[in-house]
This record gives sequence, C-alpha cells and structure tokens, in this order.
Amino acid sequence: MSGYLIPEFITGLEQAFIRATLSNDAARIADLVSDDWIFITPGAGPIARSSVLEAVTAGFVRHDAMVKETICARVIGDVAWATGHVRKTRTLDGRPLAEQEYVTNVYCRDGGEWRCMLTHSSPIDGVPRERRCPEG
Repeated sequence: MSGYLIPEFITGLEQAFIRATLSNDAARIADLVSDDWIFITPGAGPIARSSVLEAVTAGFVRHDAMVKETICARVIGDVAWATGHVRKTRTLDGRPLAEQEYVTNVYCRDGGEWRCMLTHSSPIDGVPRERRCPEG
C-alpha cells in the first residue's frame, strides 16, 4: 500500500463500481457509467458501453469476486481518475478465470453526479511489482 492519500469520494466511487460489477446487473452498472463509457481490454481493445452491458445481461461475463487496492488518484476540476491493483474471479463465456490486473477508471462530473467514462484494464503476469503512485 502506498502512502498516497486517496480522496474519500474516489474510494466511494470505486467501491460502488465494484459492488455494481459484482451484482452482475447491467442496470446497476449502467447507472454508474456515462452514455459514452468505453472499456479497454488488452484482448478486445475498446469496447462500447452497450456491448459490455449486453455481455453482462446475456451472462457472457459474470464476476464472482473482486478486490481493488487503489494506489493512485487525482482530481482536476470535473475529472477524476483512480488506478489500482485488482484481484478478481469471473466467468467469461463459460470459462472460470482468476486474474490480477491494473485498472484505471476515469470519472467525469456531469450535473453534480460522477460517472465513469473510461475503464482501462492491463493484466499482470506473475507477481506485481511494488504498488505505489509515481511521484510527479
């Protein structure tokens, strides 16, 4: 864990996103993301909001467990981002997977509400290096 101070509201946003993901309920996820949300994965590249929500609704992807240790976060006006180390288990097209990855969520405040507008996932092969926020 880094000594970096994560703003409390970002911790709340991240935990709400995890709860929605673990619910496997597309409507709960949709409530937390912008209409133009993009999910970027190494395997599939950029995926549109509608495609992610359809995959959840169809049961193509199902999350069973997820923990995120947020290691960096910044807020600049109406934009905030959080990067963290994620450990999760899920089923993808019927195949069970246990994964570790770094995930960055970019949030935008619109009409007083924070919504995730971009999620970027990078897998971790092997043991992750020191998890801390770079200075600068």
